[in-house]
Amino acid sequence: MIRNRAVLNSDTVNRFGYCFSVGALEDALEQKFLEGVPACLGHDMHKPLGWTVPFGLYFEPGMCRLVGNQMIAENDNEQKFINQAHQAALIQRYTEQCTPYLDEFKNIIGTHLSEKATWLYAGCVCYHDEKIIERVFPKLFEKQDKNGLIYLSDLLENFIYKGHGVFKDKDSELAVIAHQYFRKSLSIHNNLHYFVIDELVKQSANEKIKVRIALDRDLIGFAKTYFDTIELEYWRGPKFNNDVTKIKLGVTVYGSDEFQKLYYGISQTEFWWKHENEKQTLEVEELKEHPSQGINHDSYGCRYVHSIFDETTNSFEHFDGAIRMYNTDKMLMRIEKDIKGAGKDSDYTKLFRVDGQLAIEDWKTLVCHYYQANPLIHQYFNEAKENEPHIIQEENKTIIEHLVPYSMNAGDGIRLFVSYHAIQTREEEVSTARYISGYDVFSIGEESLRVIESDMLEVRKVLKKSGSELDLPNNVSLACSEDLYWNIPTISHSLNNNLESNLSQTLQALHIIFEAKVSREKDMVASFTVSWEREDGKQVTVSVIGHSADILAWLKQNNKIPIEKIAFRDWLEKQSVFINKYPIKKDKPPLFEMVCGDGVLYIRRRGIAPEIKYQLKRDDKGRIMIVFAFTKDQFDLAMAYKDRKIDVALGYIHKKKTCSKCKGDYLTCEHSKTMDEDVSVTVTDFELINIVWTDRKA
Repeated sequence: MIRNRAVLNSDTVNRFGYCFSVGALEDALEQKFLEGVPACLGHDMHKPLGWTVPFGLYFEPGMCRLVGNQMIAENDNEQKFINQAHQAALIQRYTEQCTPYLDEFKNIIGTHLSEKATWLYAGCVCYHDEKIIERVFPKLFEKQDKNGLIYLSDLLENFIYKGHGVFKDKDSELAVIAHQYFRKSLSIHNNLHYFVIDELVKQSANEKIKVRIALDRDLIGFAKTYFDTIELEYWRGPKFNNDVTKIKLGVTVYGSDEFQKLYYGISQTEFWWKHENEKQTLEVEELKEHPSQGINHDSYGCRYVHSIFDETTNSFEHFDGAIRMYNTDKMLMRIEKDIKGAGKDSDYTKLFRVDGQLAIEDWKTLVCHYYQANPLIHQYFNEAKENEPHIIQEENKTIIEHLVPYSMNAGDGIRLFVSYHAIQTREEEVSTARYISGYDVFSIGEESLRVIESDMLEVRKVLKKSGSELDLPNNVSLACSEDLYWNIPTISHSLNNNLESNLSQTLQALHIIFEAKVSREKDMVASFTVSWEREDGKQVTVSVIGHSADILAWLKQNNKIPIEKIAFRDWLEKQSVFINKYPIKKDKPPLFEMVCGDGVLYIRRRGIAPEIKYQLKRDDKGRIMIVFAFTKDQFDLAMAYKDRKIDVALGYIHKKKTCSKCKGDYLTCEHSKTMDEDVSVTVTDFELINIVWTDRKA
């Protein structure tokens, strides 16, 4: 599987003019952080390509983002597994959404429902049963036209438009739904392309036109279970030259690039302007790259429109949309000819029709909405598609941003990451309710060392003075880097009656330490993480990174974190308010640089790359020095190093540390270099483990 991390959503206002609250994002995380959801290409349920698992919430000034882990199938076996998992997830979703309502729904439909009926969720709880609408609402089709279309004005006399193609009966909770061919892949399991339906309903109030629409006669809905479906795919009408009379006659073909063929499944779109019966007409047809899986593997449903322009009224007197269906052989023959020479050798299903005086602007909007998920329409109308999926190119970074991407200054505010995990089996027993559950692993030759930064002892000592304990992992080594960055490993809290109090004591200890750091004017950037177990089997992790002054400001406001589910969600909303008071930095430091797989915000120091030549030497006082031999290709780095905008820091394993006050082992003595003014530490035995770049030399 290809594995990557992605932003799934945020609390900023989107193009639809609404936003998700932090609480809503947390709810999505809470519901799906274990099992995840299928990832489908272009929101098409027939194109599962992987799996997405919501991972955590990342707070920075101006934005909270829901972050997810993605897995994409790389081979046939992985794709088979994804397909099976996707099918199981779909069945589970239908079961959860539908079963609570089926008895009530079935009673309302009564004897009209046949034994062959099946249920599913398609915008609301639905029964799929051949010609069920004709049996339940026979009068609805008394005025249908020769193509089976219903005038929207007649439909809306007895039905209320709920949205997303769903029309509720004014006298019951039953609903009729727009034709299945309005859906992606023409599939009942996909959402409707509802933008065009919404626009048709809007246009039905226009006295200058008459609007007709096709309904799905095999689908009946339970209106009380309707809710808006959000795919976060934004499409809008084009800016287009309104002088239709000057458009060049003939066929224009727009072909898809490889990405568009893959993502949208469209090989090309053809436009044919012509004079017909002394009128200027347009036919548009898209040609499909893949079969319409909602029908079968040998059916290619191609969207088609036909328009007639009236020069005397400067409007369209006729406009309709349909599906032209081809089998594989006919599709191959159709591709060999353009729309002018291909003829009409297809099965034809009309979906809507507009007659009267349709303004050019409204016509353009309807064309684009009908061809939702076809960017070639926008290319034809000479408009760049704003939200077409694309690969984001990384901005050019300075040498500092590349080598020290985690750098922050006082006043930048903190970054906060909240994630949920299943409670893991511990590698070793712990004797207290508070313990360290994270560490680094360093390889020295063939030996692997479990390492935590030595200043973690200060947290342990402060807690001990307040009567609390902190277990360190067994066989862990203490390390230190000669810079002003500090990773405090995850401090976990076991589930017990004193959990909230224990968590609060940890935060208060951190408060004391950062207050001491700030009072000594330490220009330090640090990260810390606290986690706790919940009764429902979840592990909550809260991770913070920032300048010591900003961390102190946060700790003053957050000496307690509520552990109850609803109270914690409210606390998250308040975090957004607190963090948003700081200046917006637009993903600095970068989210994907900071967040680790275990939900921890971590300062990942960059070591010296192998292509950079250097030597270690000792000066006359025995101190280790480093001498570089930069090449021409490393000019920017050489200049930054010369100007001391960037420096190197040596990292050591501390094998023995002696307290200056009691002369004993600093690991076990009661004194603290952070809390006591007259205490220092002498490292009497150490081992060099790495050399890293830094912009904060200690």
